[in-house]
Amino acid sequence: MNTVELNIARKWRPQSFKEVVGQDLSIRMLQNSLYAKKLFPVYVFAGQRGCGKTSTARVFAAALNCHKLPDFQNDPASTPLPCGTCPSCTAMLGSSHPDFVEIDAASHTGVDHVRTLIESAAHLPLSGVRKVYLIDEAHMLSRAAFNAFLKVLEEPPAGVHFILATTELEKLPDTVRSRAFQVFFGPVENEALHGLLRKICKDEGIDATDEAIAFLCAEADYSARDAINLLERVRFLGVQITKQAVEKALGKLGDGATITLLEAILAQDPAALLSHLQAINFSALSPHAVWEMLVSLLRALLWHKFGATDASAPFSTLAVELKALSEQCSQNRLHAMLQLLFAQEAIFLKTPKKHLFLELLLVQLCQQVNVADLEKLLAGVPAPQEVATAPKPSVAPKPAPTAVQAAPSGWDAFIAGVNALDDPLLTTICAQASLVKTDKDTKVATIALQGLNSFFETAVQDKAKVLTPILEKTLDGCRSIALVAATRSTSAAAPKPKPKPAAAPRPAAPRPTAQPRQSGAR
Repeated sequence: MNTVELNIARKWRPQSFKEVVGQDLSIRMLQNSLYAKKLFPVYVFAGQRGCGKTSTARVFAAALNCHKLPDFQNDPASTPLPCGTCPSCTAMLGSSHPDFVEIDAASHTGVDHVRTLIESAAHLPLSGVRKVYLIDEAHMLSRAAFNAFLKVLEEPPAGVHFILATTELEKLPDTVRSRAFQVFFGPVENEALHGLLRKICKDEGIDATDEAIAFLCAEADYSARDAINLLERVRFLGVQITKQAVEKALGKLGDGATITLLEAILAQDPAALLSHLQAINFSALSPHAVWEMLVSLLRALLWHKFGATDASAPFSTLAVELKALSEQCSQNRLHAMLQLLFAQEAIFLKTPKKHLFLELLLVQLCQQVNVADLEKLLAGVPAPQEVATAPKPSVAPKPAPTAVQAAPSGWDAFIAGVNALDDPLLTTICAQASLVKTDKDTKVATIALQGLNSFFETAVQDKAKVLTPILEKTLDGCRSIALVAATRSTSAAAPKPKPKPAAAPRPAAPRPTAQPRQSGAR
């Protein structure tokens, strides 16, 4: 009879405490509990996916029924536990121990399943000393099931232990957590993961470079199971597994391609951006992977801006490239890009057209301007990144006007109409502008603007349809706007009219003098 070979993740599942990777504190607590004979009826094992909760629960259950447990309690230094050789341990290794019951709460959520379990727990152990019930994904149990479980959790039958494993501890009712001994499993560090994958590669005859293994560890997100599964996916790529081969197999965007992508975004060059997406065959890549690589690069740039490094993070070794990129953008620009990405993440995860959505979002990032630099641009002071990355103008700059006419009464009405559009950028641009003249023949209103550049011209042109009705009503029937650059001297406020000479004070009218009253008879 042919036997089915186990995959790497199942084959390398820990069979003893020492084989559990990256959970030294939790393992020490459980071993000390066994040594001190201080056991609890209910345990809660909590931690992220793939960190060893369920595997440790199986090892702990094997140790509870191991025949060498008394020897371990007398001499823990020379007695391994579980031993792996006694009948109880052999049954555990073969997944046939009658006193160990494992339940998947995701598929046994109802109260009826819990009642069946409670009835089973009332029976004595068949071959061992204790009965152990492992409830995986315990947070999936319904509230009614938890309520039915409370009494048996508080006072279980003698020799019965419950282990609740969960990735979402906060979803367990407080009444359950207060009755349990809680053991927390932290994320598995990259160093421990790297050692585990290197050991597996050596024993399985897999030729993988250290760079490829480090990349797999970074992709696993501190999960040992995910790291082993990724290794399983790429083990047959070729004679030697390299980082580039792993990136291609997982649909990942390479470091160099991600940097080129961000360079096009920072240069505000949509044509170069779209050409780069076409060159890297964007439609064949995983959109989630492109999203994550871009976010990781922006994070690495922020760390570089603050003079810090994260050795375990992507792009941490590309100091020269990070320095060159950091000179092209400000912290505010990086924050703005990250905020836009995270604001659109929920839509990105839901839409079935992820490639198209991400492509349009990248173009939007390309057209983004530093919000903090708008005031500098309007004041005529170029932002640092624009000096380095702004494209050269295709036409000669328009000469600055020599004088700005006094704005007619319609200008205030025009500004009020723009404010009513509820467009912050357009409102900011027009608030800093001054009217030069209106031409009734060409229907063009000439407006002077401080710090005029292609971005502001484009912003005004994009709003031409909504600005035309306002122009017609307020500025002598004009239908379009011509923007010209203004200097500080020429964009000053309109000259005030000369004050009229004060009128000469009128002489005060003389008061009538009182006539002396005449005495005598009339």
